[in-house]
Amino acid sequence: LNGREIATLLPIAVVCLVLGLYPTPMLESLEPSVDALLKPTHELMHPDPPPAITAQLDHATPSIATLKLEVAQ
Repeated sequence: LNGREIATLLPIAVVCLVLGLYPTPMLESLEPSVDALLKPTHELMHPDPPPAITAQLDHATPSIATLKLEVAQ
């Protein structure tokens, strides 16, 4: 390798070494845009669950048990 090639490759090698040993600053700078990109996909893959339905037996008429369904809010 001549001097020009070393002068070109040395900074690239240093940046690769630093990013390999300590990638957190670069990854944290990318996080907001990645979150914004993945938000619509996450909402499609994991929609809000439907409201819970609870069942209660009405004991007012002992001969025929009726079922009351209530939607939880």
